[in-house]
Amino acid sequence: ESIGHGHYYDLEIPDLEKGVDALIARGLVDPDKLGVGGWSNGGILSADIITKDQRFKVASVGAADVEWLSDWANVDFGAGFDNYYFGGPPWENIDTYIKKSPFFRLAKVTTPAIIYTGTNDRNVPPHQSWSMFRAMQQIGTTPARLVLFPEEPHGLQKIAHQRRKLEEDIAW
Repeated sequence: ESIGHGHYYDLEIPDLEKGVDALIARGLVDPDKLGVGGWSNGGILSADIITKDQRFKVASVGAADVEWLSDWANVDFGAGFDNYYFGGPPWENIDTYIKKSPFFRLAKVTTPAIIYTGTNDRNVPPHQSWSMFRAMQQIGTTPARLVLFPEEPHGLQKIAHQRRKLEEDIAW
C-alpha cells in the first residue's frame, strides 16, 4: 500500500541503495565490483536504479517496464496496475508517468546493461526492452545488449532459455 498512488519507486530504490551501503560498510561486498539485476519488478527496479546510481559496474535487466505511458494501454493489466501505482490514467497524471519512467533518464546511465525479454510476454511486452536497448544504443555512453527469447512469456519456461540467460549474465 505504501508504494501506491504515485509513490512507486519512492521507497524501493532508497531501500535498495541503503541495503547496498550496509553490505559495503560491513565489508561483505566490494564497492568496485557491484552489479544489479532482476526480472519483472526486479528488472523494473534495476532499470530505474542505474539511472540514479552510477556505482554499479554491470546490470542485468529482465522483462522490465521502462516507459509507463505505453504500458498503460499495451499490457494485459496495464490500466489497473498503472492507475493504482501512478494515481490514475496518463492523461490525468502525465507528469507522474514521465517522472516515473526510467526511459526518460537513460542518458544518465553509465552502467553497461544486458536486457532480456520473452517475445510472447504480455505482462511486460518486448517493446519495453527494445525501447531501453534502442535508447541506450543511440545515446551511446555505455554498452547495451538485447537478448530475445523466442516464444517465451513473462517468465522463461524453457530450460535451454533459463540456462542461456545465466550464461549470458556470467559472460556480460
